[in-house]
Amino acid sequence: VKFGIANNAKNRIRSQSNNSVYSVVNHAVYEFPSRLLCLRAERECKQTLVCGVITKLEMRDGYTETTHLSNLNSIIEIYERNGGVFCH
Repeated sequence: VKFGIANNAKNRIRSQSNNSVYSVVNHAVYEFPSRLLCLRAERECKQTLVCGVITKLEMRDGYTETTHLSNLNSIIEIYERNGGVFCH
């Protein structure tokens, strides 16, 4: 699972797929009421979850925001606790 911040999710996914041995597929997009809350949610994910489960060789950009699939519900809880709202 890859989580992270993007201004344009579609372009970010395309870029990461092109620079990865994996095909990146969007699972969900969450919008936050402020940049600060978005950054806080990402920081909390990185501090509380085992991250970097994919190597830099496999995903040149964004590998530090990868974690185990079993953490998907935790990511969602962290995003929602920090004000994230599911938009698609």
